[in-house]
Amino acid sequence: MIEFDEDLSPVLFIVRDTREHVFGAVVSGAIRPADHYTGTGDSCLLWRFLGEAPHTRELRHYGWTGDNQFFVNAAKDSLSIGAGGGHYGLWLDADLNHGRSQRCDTFDNEPLAGEKEDFIVQFIEAFGFRM
Repeated sequence: MIEFDEDLSPVLFIVRDTREHVFGAVVSGAIRPADHYTGTGDSCLLWRFLGEAPHTRELRHYGWTGDNQFFVNAAKDSLSIGAGGGHYGLWLDADLNHGRSQRCDTFDNEPLAGEKEDFIVQFIEAFGFRM
């Protein structure tokens, strides 16, 4: 898994899968390795673009529902953002090659990669900011 500088926050994740879905997350706290979920409800959201580029794109975002506090878990073997009921809002493997997105209790989001839960990452970018 990639390592993030503790001073970089917020972090914007942008993912494009091999089926051309574009989606990601915004995390306002620093991403640190942990064996549990971290963050707060106002520190995280998921987002996805719908429609055809460039003219009919619609941005949908999913904020915290208040149902649980499973915001960010940066484990050695994966990164997950949002969870609940055995599902992940956004999950990426340690190599950042494969992922999964499902409706989760934290954000009550639609699956970010379309109808299929599992996806293959075409590219991923993470932008860290100093605020």
